[in-house]
Amino acid sequence: MTSMSNDVTLGRQALRRKVNTRIREVVESNASETIEVFCECGRVRCADRLRIELDAYDEVLASQGSFVVTTHHDHDATQRLISRHHGFLVVERGVTDRT
Repeated sequence: MTSMSNDVTLGRQALRRKVNTRIREVVESNASETIEVFCECGRVRCADRLRIELDAYDEVLASQGSFVVTTHHDHDATQRLISRHHGFLVVERGVTDRT
């Protein structure tokens, strides 16, 4: 992946994170145990959504460099798998999976 395409991918991830963070802000903690957010992958045409528990998403938000992606968007060489969940994965951006 070139530096320019990597920057574009990071920009898409940042935009989706911003939208998801705003969604999280408007959902009251006691209103629901889960939230539906957009996949935070860097793919151009991705509009996939996933359902995640509020506590789990809050942990992702608190962890610098971590993103939630749908289970079929985990094949990016610039990210490392952190954890698998039903319907989504948590990945860390900017590192290579060396496993």
